[in-house]
Amino acid sequence: MAQWFNSFFQGIILIYMCIVIGVYLIMLIFALVELYRNRDVAREAIDEELQDVDYMYPLSILVPAYNESVNIINTVQSLLSSNFPQYEIIIINDGSKDDTLDVAIEQFQMKKIKKVVQRSLPSKDIRGIYQSKMDPRILLIDKENGGKADSLNCGINLSKYPYFCSIDGDCVLGENSLLQVMEAIVQDPNVIAAGGNVKVANGSDIQMGSLMKFNLSARPLVLMQVIEYFRAFLMGRITFSRFNMIFIISGAFSIFSKKDVVEAGGYLRDTIGEDMELVVRLHRLIRRKDKKKKIKFLPFPVCWTEVPETFQQLKRQRSRWHQGLMESLWRNKEMLFNPRYGKNAFLTFPYFCSSNV
Repeated sequence: MAQWFNSFFQGIILIYMCIVIGVYLIMLIFALVELYRNRDVAREAIDEELQDVDYMYPLSILVPAYNESVNIINTVQSLLSSNFPQYEIIIINDGSKDDTLDVAIEQFQMKKIKKVVQRSLPSKDIRGIYQSKMDPRILLIDKENGGKADSLNCGINLSKYPYFCSIDGDCVLGENSLLQVMEAIVQDPNVIAAGGNVKVANGSDIQMGSLMKFNLSARPLVLMQVIEYFRAFLMGRITFSRFNMIFIISGAFSIFSKKDVVEAGGYLRDTIGEDMELVVRLHRLIRRKDKKKKIKFLPFPVCWTEVPETFQQLKRQRSRWHQGLMESLWRNKEMLFNPRYGKNAFLTFPYFCSSNV
């Protein structure tokens, strides 16, 4: 009996591994085909006509910051060096316990202003709104601590443009990254959300918000994550995006239609994986209202971010990611095998359920 059970268990494991390898192989093939189709597209190439403000939607860039005094200056400076024609930058200080607020006020010469904020989405109380005397496009919200989702809702309430970009306070964008993502939205108005590629910045030389020189870190743990990021972004997400089945566009760098996000209820404040949860709800909104709408991943727009360099930091990060994934799947469990939600019900949802087992 024990021998039979052992053989049965080994057979189940073998079948599971064959399925996993087969799925990854299919993803790899689709990803290679998509990358080959776009082989002539240079990473920094932008149609000249799209750099004209008349051809590009204006954009609100939201930068939630909690204890980011070390990184916030580089992040905002990278945004200021963007080639995007018309945008505003909204820094949301989420009740930081360090000197993030003071650093931002001093660096960008902020002055307190009076501004009416329409509360389309729920968020914690605002303690003050500031505007840069150096560059009026830069706004700063000082609010009570409520978490990243709460900060993003607050930024959406203050924003004035029809599209917004969410970027983490420790990330640096390429000069043309915003243009490349918005180009996809301009060319196809059915795209209501789009995310770019996230690359590992550890070991690279970043100065004044610009990547001066790319270097790989010598730490094995970081190199492992570099490989992981390549697999996740340049294989899995390309494939899912090809069929409008993508459940995750990184909260580190993503652009959304404000109207659709507000209609979906904004970011949920009682979940860890607020970025994935929002994307899943947008898919549900699409299936209920307009099946032509799309959510895309674009491999060429790049955002640089720091990844954990110790096992303890990595453990905390991955625990948050998996908890957020489980919460998102549980909140939207009615999608599983529900014909109303099409491919996402029978392919995407089970895939992410199995990846969290």
